Amino acid sequence: MVATPVRHYHTCALVGNGGILLDSNCGNEIDSHDYVIRINMAPIKGYEKDVGIKSNMTFVNLQRTLQLRKDLVSRRKRKEMLQDLALLNGSVISYVKPTTASVTKALGALSSVLKENEIDITITYSLRNVPVVMTRMLRSTLISEMKSPTSGLIAYILGTTFCDVITLYGFYPFATDMRNRTLFYHYYDHIPVNHRNRHNFNIEYDFLRSENRTASVRLVTDVCT
Repeated sequence: MVATPVRHYHTCALVGNGGILLDSNCGNEIDSHDYVIRINMAPIKGYEKDVGIKSNMTFVNLQRTLQLRKDLVSRRKRKEMLQDLALLNGSVISYVKPTTASVTKALGALSSVLKENEIDITITYSLRNVPVVMTRMLRSTLISEMKSPTSGLIAYILGTTFCDVITLYGFYPFATDMRNRTLFYHYYDHIPVNHRNRHNFNIEYDFLRSENRTASVRLVTDVCT
């Protein structure tokens, strides 16, 4: 059993990667939380004003995990990847998608690199198929139309087990915001918003909006002041 530095926290920020975060000026507000959760090691450098710098836990999906391994064996990308990992020193990287042989190898390689470079990051993963378990739970209780939960929704559900109050940033699935700005899929790229995949972004957003009506959740969809 691996001991993790995760405890119970009063305020948590869950930072998604939606284009709504660009020019949001939410960085300081995000960093003011007791605990900050991020998704897929999205870039922080250059976006500090909008997304902050604090990072206590990072959830990664299959694609990101396999890409990590490739980057760590690449002469061109290894140095940059080690710098990114150093920014996460003292935190947790958690893989919560189905565990395959390739994932196990990738996580093992990552663990070895962290040890070699004296970077203190705890790596966790589940022996259960978390997306399948969570999909069944959500279909039977909260979201009957659920297909496959995003990493962000999985992070939110798990976050409710150790956070009293969660504020969500970067969870906005639409191509324009309330100020009629054109938004991209991520805050760090120019990929158009596209809903035609296995995830239910609009359905998840409606669910998070309903959660926003409770005292324990706040969904930020505008600039921070």
